[in-house]
Amino acid sequence: MAKITAEERARKQEALNEIVLDIFWNEGWPAVSYAEVAKRFGTTKSAIQRYYPSHEHFGLALQGKVMPIIAGHLDWSSKDKFMQSWMDALSNKEDLRFRRVLELLFHETLRETPSPQTGVGVDRFIGKIAEAFGDRSVADELFGKTFYFLIKN
Repeated sequence: MAKITAEERARKQEALNEIVLDIFWNEGWPAVSYAEVAKRFGTTKSAIQRYYPSHEHFGLALQGKVMPIIAGHLDWSSKDKFMQSWMDALSNKEDLRFRRVLELLFHETLRETPSPQTGVGVDRFIGKIAEAFGDRSVADELFGKTFYFLIKN
């Protein structure tokens, strides 16, 4: 088998990351699979495994893409506006990306060993909320409301 150049590998990695993101945004994290990515890229599952050695590695495609989506939906001007903007974004049926991120967070909590990237991201975000509003109780309340919303919707 012929080796590919570093540039070609980087180009393929970027194209695969875009496919992973598209599946995630439109269908949710459970739909991200070797079979689905391979089908969309026009290759085999084993070829995809060269780029993503484990399912957890698909999460690397989300790095740097998730927080701007979350932040873009939130109004940080007051606690009440922040909470309302959070719930509005969560219930927005036209743009499911905010909801997809929160579904992923809850999905991660069910894993025996949640990914370290998720834990770091959540800790940073809770820290930002605590800094903005004086403590982490806003985050605690929102994650509780989010859990309830996802169960009911």
